[in-house]
Amino acid sequence: MTFRRTALVFLLGAAILMISSGLAMSLADHAAKPGSARWHVPVATHFGMLVFSLLAIATIGKRDWKRFGLCRPQVCAGPLITLSGLAVGFASTLVLDGILRETIPGTEAFTFWQVVLFVWLLASFAEETLVRGLLQGLLSPFENRSIRIVRIRLSVPVVVAALFFAVMHLPLLTFGISGPAMLVILAFTFLLGALAGLAREKTGSLFPAIAIHALGNVGGTLTGFLLT
Repeated sequence: MTFRRTALVFLLGAAILMISSGLAMSLADHAAKPGSARWHVPVATHFGMLVFSLLAIATIGKRDWKRFGLCRPQVCAGPLITLSGLAVGFASTLVLDGILRETIPGTEAFTFWQVVLFVWLLASFAEETLVRGLLQGLLSPFENRSIRIVRIRLSVPVVVAALFFAVMHLPLLTFGISGPAMLVILAFTFLLGALAGLAREKTGSLFPAIAIHALGNVGGTLTGFLLT
């Protein structure tokens, strides 16, 4: 039963990603200026991701917003857990830029304020609504089941959501990123996803997870600026 629900959740998440990116590419094809697609495509993709995730929560979840974390935190996540996202973003960029000499492609042409609005805010909110909101919420009946990773026990919903979050970054390979860099990205996105999932599970709210994700993006961006 757990495997079947997990497979269905993965398929739902993949479907939302495919539909969102498909609509975004259609928008890019009709863009007046070819260069504007650099900004329009990722924004449209994530806006679609956010809208379709909320629609799924409203329909499949029968508007049980609290079950999907769309409520105030029941307990405080704690500053160490929240700021851990900043540390993950810093470490991931340090390894990628400082050691492997590679950067995550896709936002090179963005201005600083476009990075703030898209990477720090929209991407964090949209991706967390999909992964930690919709997908982890659908798996919430299995919170009492856990998986041991090294010496840490994580619930099935946290692990599955973190895995999906990591896997959804695989399309970066199409931008020419190397295998070692992709492995680093998968490892750090899983770690960031696990931290966000733990915060989501502990507090009962999606918003601490969004904060961790956003701080991860902030840490990665600022470290990239320092290394250039």
